[in-house]
Amino acid sequence: MRLLSATCFALALCLAVVLSLSAAPTHAVPPTMPLYYQMEWVLWHVDEDNIPPPYGLIPPPNAHVEQGRGRTFYDWTQRAMIEIYDDFCVNIFPDPTDHPGPCKFLNVNETSYLINSDPVHYPNDLVCCVFSHNFHPPAPTFLIDNKDVIPNGMSYIGSAPVTWYEVPKGDGAPFNYGFYDEKAPVPAAFSFPAVTGGTGSASTTSA
Repeated sequence: MRLLSATCFALALCLAVVLSLSAAPTHAVPPTMPLYYQMEWVLWHVDEDNIPPPYGLIPPPNAHVEQGRGRTFYDWTQRAMIEIYDDFCVNIFPDPTDHPGPCKFLNVNETSYLINSDPVHYPNDLVCCVFSHNFHPPAPTFLIDNKDVIPNGMSYIGSAPVTWYEVPKGDGAPFNYGFYDEKAPVPAAFSFPAVTGGTGSASTTSA
């Protein structure tokens, strides 16, 4: 699943992040997400195929990195989610130059819509199109329901501990999800392979 991306789950990092890794996560059972949450995040695209994800909570040093911002609004009671990419669209398209500017993914009624609303970057494109049918946001228990999930260590955003889980199989895998340990279990970070290189993100605020 690319969105969460998101479409994701979707989700990258403020510059004040302090990275610290340990050999084992604080809990081996994956978390259950809240039924609804919203978050802001920093996103980066590492445009180098020889430096694949996972990236942890900061982009790799000495790599060509493009950094942007975005927001996610998630409501499982409506099976709906919207991901807003403020600076550039997520790099999941065969030709990344097709989507060079801001974009949105709206997931509702089992359908994902790609919305291009920037006339500067998309002067000739349709404003909205169906991106995928038979698609819905990840369920709150998506990590628990996936029997291939692997606990993948721990790190910190500031002083907040984050536990990582890897989904090693599936279209576009591997995916790595980081969740806060001391807050409600909202996503803290996320990384996955892109068409070129990889993409990572970490939350800056969540509620």
